[in-house]
Amino acid sequence: LLEAFPAFARYKEFVYFQGERNRFIRYICYYYDPNSDLQNIPDNQERKRQAAFLAGFEQDKNDGFLSSPLRDVMEGHFHRDGARQVFEMIFTFLTRLLHAHRWTDYCACMMEYEQVMAQRMQTNTEKDVNKKLAAFEKSAKLIQISDFLFERMERLKKEIFQDNETEFALAEEARYPSVPETIAAQTLIPR
Repeated sequence: LLEAFPAFARYKEFVYFQGERNRFIRYICYYYDPNSDLQNIPDNQERKRQAAFLAGFEQDKNDGFLSSPLRDVMEGHFHRDGARQVFEMIFTFLTRLLHAHRWTDYCACMMEYEQVMAQRMQTNTEKDVNKKLAAFEKSAKLIQISDFLFERMERLKKEIFQDNETEFALAEEARYPSVPETIAAQTLIPR
């Protein structure tokens, strides 16, 4: 699949994956791509089962899947070794292949939000009444800006990760750098 879809081959998460790479790439596309026919299935568990079946994973007689990392992914156990690698592929697919512009926008908003919050945390030690009033006005504007940025980040997060809050929570936990250039430098394979 990496030869057929060279965009995947640009990222180490796909190239260096140990395991059933092609099946997992298919699973990710079937389950997460908004253009997938499976997006019409409202039940997430059923959509996961269908994506796994179409990706070519073998089922046992109890309708479970034999691939241990796949079971862990389907059940949300992303901290287990094999599943962690799959999560990294999912995260890369959502943030760099499918929604790269939104992810860049999200990262820029996050950096700006952090700067605004740092300014808000500065204590006002002004003695002059006029300067104190100006500082309060500035603080009120910073609150408006931080609220706007927070709402924008929430909207972008929803657009990128759809209803997959687990994936986003794990992305934050993994402390992926918020600067798009840093992310690209860490994940692109040198040519």
